[in-house]
Amino acid sequence: AAINKIYYELREPPNNLQIVTGVASGLGRAVMEQIIRSNGRVIGIDRNSAIIEELRTRFPNHFFLCADVTDPKLFDQIQSLVDQLGSSISSLYLIAGVGSKTKFIDHDFDSIRIQFEVNVLARLNLAQKYIQNLKQTKRNGRLVIVSSSTAIQPLPDFAVYGATNAALLSFGRSLMMETSQSLCQILVLVPGGMDTNFQQSAGVRRLDKERLLDPSIVAKAIVSPSSRKSGIRIIGRNARIAQILSQTLPLKLRDS
Repeated sequence: AAINKIYYELREPPNNLQIVTGVASGLGRAVMEQIIRSNGRVIGIDRNSAIIEELRTRFPNHFFLCADVTDPKLFDQIQSLVDQLGSSISSLYLIAGVGSKTKFIDHDFDSIRIQFEVNVLARLNLAQKYIQNLKQTKRNGRLVIVSSSTAIQPLPDFAVYGATNAALLSFGRSLMMETSQSLCQILVLVPGGMDTNFQQSAGVRRLDKERLLDPSIVAKAIVSPSSRKSGIRIIGRNARIAQILSQTLPLKLRDS
């Protein structure tokens, strides 16, 4: 028991909080549950009020905010709750995202704007304020940014969604160069297709016998202590194939 306690303390200080966006479903939900199983403390964020109420009842020892990630004052709300609890933020998981399968020429411009606001601008806002807070308080933290394999292998009908994920990947790479690991470890996750509600909500037709990643397995990989260093992590066979194709095939062939 003593050894387990020491190992736990090395993984995560017991009074620190881990922030997860997009906890209603998919990878966000899986990451939240994995942290809880690992005895971590969570502040979960989602705009789905019914799910937030359900989570408050199911996990009374954790904390949940019903909020839109595009709210420019969201980090202030998070920090206010953290201060009330006399705690600090050890990790920030930026997972909440939206997308749709539509040819660029047919996209409603509001949909384009929303995808960039949710997938890019909201994450940059939270990331900046979190790292600024770490610097001001002289604490060390961890930032996890979830992108997608569409960032490395463009797909037809996903020009907008892929562009938002490519922006996240580029941003993460540059941020790692700017940020000392003694201040913040930055992990950019690039998973292949996952078995989540995104497939249906984005209008993606699921193929027979298609192998999609189990979000709980992805969650274990990014919450585990072994992943706590800065870097790009490509997860899943399809994502690795996309990476290889993006480096070897001519653009016209890749984009067809």
